[in-house]
Amino acid sequence: MRELGIDARLVQSTPRFETGCARVETRADGHAAFTIERPAAYDAVELSPALLSEMVAWNPQWLYYGTLFAACPQPRAVLQELLRMLPNAARFYDANLRPGFDERDLVGDLLRSAHVVKLNEQELRFVHEFLDLPSEPEEFCRVGTDRYRWRAACVTLGDRGCAMRVGNEYIQAQACPVKVADTVGAGDAFAAAFLHGLISQWPVARIAAFANRVGAFVAGTHGAIPDQIPDAILNA
Repeated sequence: MRELGIDARLVQSTPRFETGCARVETRADGHAAFTIERPAAYDAVELSPALLSEMVAWNPQWLYYGTLFAACPQPRAVLQELLRMLPNAARFYDANLRPGFDERDLVGDLLRSAHVVKLNEQELRFVHEFLDLPSEPEEFCRVGTDRYRWRAACVTLGDRGCAMRVGNEYIQAQACPVKVADTVGAGDAFAAAFLHGLISQWPVARIAAFANRVGAFVAGTHGAIPDQIPDAILNA
């Protein structure tokens, strides 16, 4: 199994900008507010023909992307080129909207391009208001799957767990109780667990339970990237 992200080994970037930086303010409830500094080095990413050829030869089975990278013209062109050059890669869109980087037409294009979609409740309200998709999680998953032919869709619901549809199977899975330390990285951890379950072809209930456990563990841990996740979380 091969998955492809925007990997520093496979890209070029001119030194016009500083390395990308996100300033995070953690509120009393453990939730985070982000300030994204742009432009950043990833806004100048370019893919040479040789590197594109290497990627095509690599034949990745998955392409994972969000909104932030594609919110500026140059990286958006890079993503569009990757989508064009890798037509056989399954596309996982983690909305990950941030203030100032949530242009309606862009989000609509990325949703339409995706095979798998993951977003949170705030992002669900955005796509309901601006893109004429249902505001209720089960209906969103059903209508989005019918309209765009998604293979899977998920809405994370905070302390209420998640709503997930894979194929024609739908579940709303309860959250794992956790004392929140900070939520930075919890959504990314959930998305990684969701993708792992899809790749492993698990039943939807198992995928949802696993993703909830992993996301809750990271939310209960200070810092976005724990040193390791206990086997009890991974193998429950």
